[in-house]
Amino acid sequence: MFHKSNSCKPCKPGFIKYSEIPFLCYHSQSEAKNLFASKSYCESLNGFLFRPKTKIERIFFAQKFPSKVAFVDSTITAAGQLYKWPDGSTAVGFDNGQPDYYLGIEFALMIRSNGYFNDVQFNDIFDLTILLVQVLAI
Repeated sequence: MFHKSNSCKPCKPGFIKYSEIPFLCYHSQSEAKNLFASKSYCESLNGFLFRPKTKIERIFFAQKFPSKVAFVDSTITAAGQLYKWPDGSTAVGFDNGQPDYYLGIEFALMIRSNGYFNDVQFNDIFDLTILLVQVLAI
């Protein structure tokens, strides 16, 4: 849990802190990856895949990465399940008609350039990976 009295540490080299979301450092990488490769890349840098839980974070994505799409850290194992974040909270902010669980094979989420979510396949390939690390001093 974050404590508002904590100060933020600076970001590691190669990471950027944005004023809109001051407790996280962002690193984006432009190389074609599927969901598993994107998650592995994040873990290799001791971070995690983008988790835009709030409208502010979704708007942030649309403004900072226009015309881009990227995987986010929410998956399901069967059509009809609710998409959740790793902390168990429900993912909200879906594009019109989404999730549609197309052909029963779309079990991952991406964020679109409009800041809304769309369900996709694990093996879809996107050329943007957004990695986050927490930067609170403890």
